[in-house]
Amino acid sequence: MKLFTNEMKELKRPDDPLYKTPKSVQQTIDVQKVAENGIFQLSNTRYSKSYRFKDINYVTSNHDEKEDILEEYCKLLNSFDCRFKITIANENKDMEELEEMVLLPHIGDEFQRLREEYNSIIMEKIMDGSQGIERERYLTITIERKTYEEARARLATIEATITRSFADLGSELTPLTGNERLKTLYNFYHLGEENDFNLDIKQGKKMARDFKNDIVNGDVTFIRIISCRAESSAGRFLSKGIHRAAWR
Repeated sequence: MKLFTNEMKELKRPDDPLYKTPKSVQQTIDVQKVAENGIFQLSNTRYSKSYRFKDINYVTSNHDEKEDILEEYCKLLNSFDCRFKITIANENKDMEELEEMVLLPHIGDEFQRLREEYNSIIMEKIMDGSQGIERERYLTITIERKTYEEARARLATIEATITRSFADLGSELTPLTGNERLKTLYNFYHLGEENDFNLDIKQGKKMARDFKNDIVNGDVTFIRIISCRAESSAGRFLSKGIHRAAWR
């Protein structure tokens, strides 16, 4: 007689997937296929989509407003019937774009000296405040469906619900396209070289390029700290070969 039935095995199945140790930099990106609409296929049945959302002014709100915000936030959390993750990412600002937005243009008239003084003060405040760092906030939801079409329909339903919930919080939820999600990965692997990103999913399909080869850098060094002891280990693995393209 079997001690463990199929139902017992199903109950003992871990909630989170088990990952194999990556043998190349490409394998650190746990994505199988990408789509232009921003849906990533993580495994045969797992799909995800990411959103960028704006911060809300909670600290300066009065007591009643804070209670309303917390109530709406609890409703938002309770509305999720899937895995979700909130990521706070510190990213380098595009200083050229920022200067075009906030600095006064050069005209060369009798007021040019005042413009230069104003621009100098603004740039000093920008560098003192965040030192060229911009904080982005991302929400990523993950679901399990048998096919891509089923996952797309389910993600659309969830998106409509959470968009209303974020609006009730006073925030704004913006879905990321496939190219935007790839750029966030590129920024992670290429700190200081964010402006060099030129990958396009549509062009990648035509050229049969694999996005992983364009995103990763030459090698990744990782450090693992074991418990609270002084033991530690470090290792390095290199980018190996050219992977096959994975587009949807």
